[in-house]
Amino acid sequence: MHCGSSFEPAGFRALRMPLYFVLSGLFFKDYGGLISTLWKKTNKLIIPFLFFYLLAHCIIQLNFYIKGTINESPYHIFDFITKSYYFNRPIWFLLCLFWDNIIFLCICRNVKNGIIRGILVLLTGLIGYYFAHESIVLPIQLSPALNSLPFFYLGYLLKRTSLLYPSERKSFEWGLIVVFLGIGISLSVFLDQPCISFLENEIHGNLIIVYITSAAMVIGTLLLCKQIGRLPVISYIGRYSIIPLGVHWVLIHYINKIVPTLPHSALVNFVLTVVISICLIPVFLKYFPYFTAQKDLDINAIKQKAATFVKLPSR
Repeated sequence: MHCGSSFEPAGFRALRMPLYFVLSGLFFKDYGGLISTLWKKTNKLIIPFLFFYLLAHCIIQLNFYIKGTINESPYHIFDFITKSYYFNRPIWFLLCLFWDNIIFLCICRNVKNGIIRGILVLLTGLIGYYFAHESIVLPIQLSPALNSLPFFYLGYLLKRTSLLYPSERKSFEWGLIVVFLGIGISLSVFLDQPCISFLENEIHGNLIIVYITSAAMVIGTLLLCKQIGRLPVISYIGRYSIIPLGVHWVLIHYINKIVPTLPHSALVNFVLTVVISICLIPVFLKYFPYFTAQKDLDINAIKQKAATFVKLPSR
């Protein structure tokens, strides 16, 4: 989609973003309290967001400067605070995921009853639905965080079942795949693709149908991936996914200036973007590990270095 292709399989809109949130919920972890989790998620999500946001902002502003149109640039350094759209658009997901982790942590820490916890998550989703219905957009991606929390919670619940763990019941699981994907695709085809457009904060269709469609598509897809097993290239991209996420929009923007005249330009753009993104992974891992969620900044070490730096020399 980002590469300009109009091809969209049935059910894809109901699957794509909910799948990312469900996967994130699968790996949710309480790091020992609100402060420690805030710091951990700042390292894993906020610092990479700021890094890739500023990197893309500098690149696009340099482009305007070279062209002599810097005063005409529609992008401003603080766009990410008040706007849903900015130049490096896809990294909105990192901010949204940060809020999902913090909101869900607060719910988990204060509510031990599973039923009440689930009700609070659904109420949060309904608040997001209300904001979407009233076209209310909260700053710093809080709106999609409210809408996406039920999918995040679905991942949390799936981790506590045996559904995604190794099993000998192959025939039964293939049957489940057919049922879940059949439900999701059928609802998408016959009900005009019910889904949540998170970035635009829009609900397409009845909210209950949206939840059913997306949940069915996600569970069916996860079960299918379980049957397929590990694919080396996909696993490599998945392991360092924050780097392709952070760079691919900038790559698409500039590659698209070169390939529009070529046949199948969307496909060419897609292939070039994927290949270059993969090639950039080891570069960012080597030179920017603290800004790509590979290493955590140690606040105590930073304080010690700062204290050493500002300490006056003894006489």
